[in-house]
Amino acid sequence: PLFFCLLSFLVTTEQANLFTEDSTTKIPNPLKKQDYFFSDSRADSDINTPRRSKAVGSDTAQGDEPDSGTIPSKVNERNNSTLSKSYRIPTREKVSKQQHHPNPLKFTRVKRHDPLPNCIKELKYRGNNINDFIIYHFIFNNDVLELLVMVESLPQSFTWRQSIRSTWKISQTDVSIVFVIPTLGANNMDSLIEESKTYKDIILFKLVGTFDLGSGKLIHYLHWCHILYKYHYLLRTHDNFYIRVNAILKKLHVLSGQQELYMGYFRGNRNINTNDTHWFLCPSVVPHADIGAYVLSQELISRFLKQFWYLNYYNSEGASVGLWVSPFKDVTLEHDINFDSGIKGYSRGCRNSFLVTPTINEDDMKERYNRLNSGNSLCQWEFDREKSYQYDWSNLPSQCCDHMTN
Repeated sequence: PLFFCLLSFLVTTEQANLFTEDSTTKIPNPLKKQDYFFSDSRADSDINTPRRSKAVGSDTAQGDEPDSGTIPSKVNERNNSTLSKSYRIPTREKVSKQQHHPNPLKFTRVKRHDPLPNCIKELKYRGNNINDFIIYHFIFNNDVLELLVMVESLPQSFTWRQSIRSTWKISQTDVSIVFVIPTLGANNMDSLIEESKTYKDIILFKLVGTFDLGSGKLIHYLHWCHILYKYHYLLRTHDNFYIRVNAILKKLHVLSGQQELYMGYFRGNRNINTNDTHWFLCPSVVPHADIGAYVLSQELISRFLKQFWYLNYYNSEGASVGLWVSPFKDVTLEHDINFDSGIKGYSRGCRNSFLVTPTINEDDMKERYNRLNSGNSLCQWEFDREKSYQYDWSNLPSQCCDHMTN
């Protein structure tokens, strides 16, 4: 037994020497990946040139470099046999060599990590358990709406909601108006629930707060409205805007052939807000509609929701929507000068043709309603704080807005 143990040890030792250094030649172990470095870059400018890589510290001559993704073979001079095999290295991610770094295995992965809004993370991990996200008390049917008006309102803005209910909120079979209210951190949940039970036109969002990013809140709202309602178009607005719903319906009937629609008053010559620290494009924003009120088609919203986990979310809701729309070549961007939908309630003036316009207070909203309901014009007198323009889609965004209207 001792003889056989000794013989087995000698045979094992001899086999091990085949993968170690020899008295005359150093043969690298093909399983030692640290002896080699693989680059995803190309040495030549010609894109058809095969990718090359070189062993770190090797003396391989130019023109005899091994192919990228394989480990070079060495011939054992003792038995004249190939000891190493070819190994395919995945090249899905871009890697680059660390210059003068003691560890040649350390690769650099260039990737941008943008923080996702908390409400978006909740959508990803909690699924579609409706009781975890929202509270509502309305009864809806399976009729397909022509227009769903989604009005964002603050928890404490009860008087604004009452003004809408008593003025431009209409009851039609093909139109529905719903208030979306972020309630995370709200201290009046009991009164909000009672209001929801009374009027049955509210969706209370448990996991969305007023402090969340506008783009994150938007996707959260769209997600649940998409589940609860069937509609062709959605008008996103705020509770301080006066909306002429019937006039917008007529406009949509004209555009009914456009399945992928993004309609509003477009901007293309604004710089990005300095608060958007994660914005990675040029200083100016992409073309987008003012966020006071704009229309999205159901098909376009479906595209957003199918890839909501991969979207970029910024402080600017308008810039985010414009960025989400930009890859799609079949979207109709409809610039309408009758959308007076400036941010933070900024108005361009008053024109009788306006379909959407911000109001100063609840009394102003009621006054506009009474004027239209009595057959008068929207404005007591017309004036412009800012000239409206026709968007020039054939020009660069920085030169989009020079064609002023009379």
